[in-house]
Amino acid sequence: MLDLLISLGVSKQYVGDVWVAILFVGTSLLLIALVKRQNLGALIAAIYGAYAIETKIFFDFLSDPTLRFITLLVMSVMLLLVFKKFFGEVAIGRNLLSEWIKAGLVSATIVGFAASIVMDWYSKAVLSGFFSTFSMSIFRSDEAQLVWMVAPILVIYLLNLRR
Repeated sequence: MLDLLISLGVSKQYVGDVWVAILFVGTSLLLIALVKRQNLGALIAAIYGAYAIETKIFFDFLSDPTLRFITLLVMSVMLLLVFKKFFGEVAIGRNLLSEWIKAGLVSATIVGFAASIVMDWYSKAVLSGFFSTFSMSIFRSDEAQLVWMVAPILVIYLLNLRR
């Protein structure tokens, strides 16, 4: 895919960052399609809950980052099934375009939060083969992880402020 981007005229210096941006947007849209707009609030709660549980699990097999990711994913799906009964729609809009923009913004914060969690489990040496230093700093630095952790809640609050 990187070669395709280079052939389209993207500079080699920025091709990794462009690829991350494409993945980020694509994953955000896929998330909306899979979870549905009305369940994004429940998904946020599910990921927070799964992450809280995952940080306290003491099983030795979870030292492998890939198994931690799979465990987080499975727990998030299980908690989503429970939480979607309790959390209402978060992407409220007066027209369809406004609703999709808000859903996209919420979904992007969810993807960023999940990426910051998972990327923290892998070593920088492993990730440097896939991501540029700039892309890794957006998700892996301590400051960025704090921002990604707060972003979903803040975005939902701001979007529902005028409600």
